[in-house]
Amino acid sequence: MIAFYYGLTGFACALYYRRAARRSAAGLLFAVIAPAVGASILTWVLVRSIIDLSDPADSESGDAWLGLGPPLVIGAGFMLLGALLMLACSRRRPAFFSRHAERFEQHR
Repeated sequence: MIAFYYGLTGFACALYYRRAARRSAAGLLFAVIAPAVGASILTWVLVRSIIDLSDPADSESGDAWLGLGPPLVIGAGFMLLGALLMLACSRRRPAFFSRHAERFEQHR
């Protein structure tokens, strides 16, 4: 779940600060390329982890839940629970979820 969160954050950072890449080489490197590379590595780690955790024989107990390893089922269940809670919160407090995006202003 950590690889998912930080990977998603890295892609969001690269997308959000893409305009900073036009201003300087440092902006391109530190605001776009480095977060995108880090996010790509973490996405690979996430996929590799899902593949490893899906095999029930690799778990401590060797049990299978829904044909998968228990750690993967637990992790996916908590991610689903988080998505459901976020959906419930978005319906309860729509003002928070309808904020406008802020713009990056580079100070010189």
